[in-house]
Amino acid sequence: MIKAIVFDVFGTLAEIGDRRRPYARLLRLAAQAGRISRPDDAARIMSINGDIWAIATWLGLALSPALCDELADELAIEISSIRLYPEVVPVLRALQRQG
Repeated sequence: MIKAIVFDVFGTLAEIGDRRRPYARLLRLAAQAGRISRPDDAARIMSINGDIWAIATWLGLALSPALCDELADELAIEISSIRLYPEVVPVLRALQRQG
């Protein structure tokens, strides 16, 4: 009996239609400022419960308010472009019906 099904979100259930990559930009800025990257940086950034300012602070960056606003706008555009693939809802409903 199957007890659980795990899906990867991006590329499996959903796609980002307008990639802006604000987190990657933050990581590049941190590297340019001399911060040594860590293997888990991307995962940690996406798990921080905070805004762009909080992520910049975690990375040790002192960004201008204008740049923080720009990155926040880029993130909002990227998030608003996320769409489920058309077959996702019917597949999930079929799995739900099967228990």
